Amino acid sequence: MIDKLFPRIQKYEKAEGVFALPESPVVLFHKDEEGRLFKIISAFKKELFDRAGVDCYPVPDYAGKLTVSIEFKECGDLSGEKYVIEVSETGIVVLYGEPVAAFRAKETLIQLIELSSGKVPAGRYEDWPCLEHRGFMLDISRAKVPKIEKLFRLVDIMASLKMNELQLYLETYVYEYQSFPQHAHIAEALTPFEILQLTNYAKERYIDLVPNQNSFGHLYAWLKLPEFMDLRVEDKDDCGSINPIDPRSLDFIEELYSSLLPAFDSKYLNVGCDEVWGLRNGKTKEKADKVGTIGVYLDYLDEICKKAEEHDHRPMFWADILLNHKDEPDVIKRVSKNMIPLAWNYDGSNEDFEKNGALLSSLGFDFYICPGTSSWTAMFPDLKNSCLNVLKGAEAAIKYGARGLLMTEWGDFGHIQFDFAMQHGLIYAGALAWNLEGNRDFDLACAYADRVLYPCDNGSVSDIIRLGASLYDQHYFWTFHRKFTENGDPKHDGIFCLEHYQKIKQGMQDIIERSKALKLTADDGEILRDELIVSAELYSFMTDFMLLRLEYAETGAIENVDEKFEKFLSSYETVKAEVKRCWNMRNKEYDNDCMFRLMNKAMNNMVSTVKGTDGEKK
Repeated sequence: MIDKLFPRIQKYEKAEGVFALPESPVVLFHKDEEGRLFKIISAFKKELFDRAGVDCYPVPDYAGKLTVSIEFKECGDLSGEKYVIEVSETGIVVLYGEPVAAFRAKETLIQLIELSSGKVPAGRYEDWPCLEHRGFMLDISRAKVPKIEKLFRLVDIMASLKMNELQLYLETYVYEYQSFPQHAHIAEALTPFEILQLTNYAKERYIDLVPNQNSFGHLYAWLKLPEFMDLRVEDKDDCGSINPIDPRSLDFIEELYSSLLPAFDSKYLNVGCDEVWGLRNGKTKEKADKVGTIGVYLDYLDEICKKAEEHDHRPMFWADILLNHKDEPDVIKRVSKNMIPLAWNYDGSNEDFEKNGALLSSLGFDFYICPGTSSWTAMFPDLKNSCLNVLKGAEAAIKYGARGLLMTEWGDFGHIQFDFAMQHGLIYAGALAWNLEGNRDFDLACAYADRVLYPCDNGSVSDIIRLGASLYDQHYFWTFHRKFTENGDPKHDGIFCLEHYQKIKQGMQDIIERSKALKLTADDGEILRDELIVSAELYSFMTDFMLLRLEYAETGAIENVDEKFEKFLSSYETVKAEVKRCWNMRNKEYDNDCMFRLMNKAMNNMVSTVKGTDGEKK
């Protein structure tokens, strides 16, 4: 039973016997001036009943003649998030130094009671985190703006994993900036009040909601607006980088910060500044010729970080551009040690985390390691890559003394994936950041997901997702960017393979049938079932598109083209409507056809290529 605790704890010393919880156990706790223990015990009472069916009786400070079953007791020898749970045959004592540790202990204790059916094994349970900051970043800027209820649920999941940092990535106007209210209605933007609600909801669960505002690159949506076009570093429609030598750029960023930051309670600010293009040949060319593009970049980064510090926030920034100069220590030393580099990499097969962790540690930076869920641009996650990516990231973070691990979930090209696609990566990252050695086995994360997120009277949702992951093919969605005659190769061997597509079609049909048969018991079980089914249906449809491309590439024509196109396009409209319906269940309706605008172009290109621009079949 102890092995089912998740995340697995750091240390357990077994003792003889068990403590059998009475029907209505008395819980003794000692009030603190801020009332934080009262909130923790209140949450413990509710969750213990909801999850284990046990209705406890909390009493503050003094139990009188009552027999105490569980006591939450402050211990001066403990600090930070470390806690100890001592279980004997006569009762349970939870020892903590700070309220946050009592909150972490609460989750473990509820699991102990739930998993043991109220007969808790005796012994000493000691636990503490490997990393100080254990975070998750959700992209809310690529069309999919979550409803506030979804964000509350995300916080609850993170709290159960003992995570303590959440970032919501912003690069568009999906937040209601008070300086630019005219744009908020376009995107059904999250309001300052909603963010304040989330800030406080997260704070009560000891999770820091960190503002994340890209401030240099990735500002495509803003720079397409007429009033900001002249702030582009290059006069191109696809330019997403702001002009760093135009003083109006800093004024614009200041307005974003002044509008955004009052809704947060964090002392940190992620200023982004990744993937900045155009500095060499744009409006900064003259300066770049003198100081290099890295000089242009670092000068602006320094100004942005000063802005953050003026707002009493410690700046974080994506470190990809800086780390491209890892062999130039004089360049990296220009960066203030008050800045926190975020070393990201999403390829599980390389050693970047090791190299970058060693470098940043040797230079004395506080830094984060940032892996990814590998779920973007596909309906099912690439779990093989993601697991290796986060494992290597966690190993490097702990080895080189990183400040934290930040798991990232991106939404490229419209955030086409549903929540289940990111959740195994989130769970695994949270567990490794808490206790690396105890939680290496990814099967533990899957078992936890099935027990907590996807409870089911038959079958395993994790098994279904893993099947989808085994068929994952990131090239599918990218193919919709290309002309119908420009074929990418999912198998990476230069050969289109009919058997490959047939295997995927069969696998998706299997997922649909297995999902329909599930007897899910969670409150959102029906939504989850529909998400699994429509993900497989969309993936199957994408495979039909690949098959049509393959047929045309091999023969220069498509047999029975009118019949096939009619069936294909009808299937497209059906699956599109279902994707949108499922999208709207957890997210705001805004831009729920973002991914389909790209696919529409691909459909039109297919028809015009095969039939000719005049509509006549070739």
